[in-house]
Amino acid sequence: MRKLLILAMLAAWAWTLAGEDFDPEAFAGSIRELTNQARAENGLQPLKRESGLDDLAALHSRNMARDERFDHVDSQGMSVEGRALAYYPEFLQVGIGENLYLIESSKREFDPHRVVQGWLASPGHRANILDTDYTHIGIGICQSGDKLYSTQVFATPLVKILTPLPAKFSPDKEYAVEFEYLSTEPQDEFRCLVATPDPSTQIGIDASTYYEGLMPVTVEWLGARRFRLKLDFRYGPGTYKLQFGWGGFFYPDLYSFTVK
Repeated sequence: MRKLLILAMLAAWAWTLAGEDFDPEAFAGSIRELTNQARAENGLQPLKRESGLDDLAALHSRNMARDERFDHVDSQGMSVEGRALAYYPEFLQVGIGENLYLIESSKREFDPHRVVQGWLASPGHRANILDTDYTHIGIGICQSGDKLYSTQVFATPLVKILTPLPAKFSPDKEYAVEFEYLSTEPQDEFRCLVATPDPSTQIGIDASTYYEGLMPVTVEWLGARRFRLKLDFRYGPGTYKLQFGWGGFFYPDLYSFTVK
């Protein structure tokens, strides 16, 4: 009974956000609450709000409204994966998804409960909401006349780069780069490698052991969810690629450094 009352209260409140009083931030907040309520009802952890994903979702909603286009692929030919790489490259993730919803109302009355229930009634959209791998979410809302565009972006991030980086790097310098740790994996098993331009490069670890084409990098923890890497590109010009992992498993090619 209590769950039904909460849903009814949210829906009734949302109907008052019509016309000039419409608040996209409040509407997005209601969608987030209803989404996490659906996850809780299915025994899943809530998705964490991520401001950069909010911006990514809002960008797509605004572009759809501007172009009068309702599609996962934008007018530049990019899907959510492409937009994440283009506009949010510092957010290093290993899974990303997107839900879209369009409401047309001549009275300009919009209900977040209708949006979330619509997604939950669709197998593909429901699968995104209840995906056990996703840990973070962003929501972007755009009203354009009688139309309301809603975008949800889901992600499984590992880390976020906090230090502004140059477009090009020098082989003669060391770079201290700070990160925010966003993964749910245990931090004590977290490891970092950097792939060298030449995969046959032998990098000695001790007198009898070496990595081939991979440089191990020490993870220096600065706090509970923050760490620093000191990166150098001593093996000459080319493209170096960042890898993160746990134990013996690594995600490759998470970020590329161009060295000249």
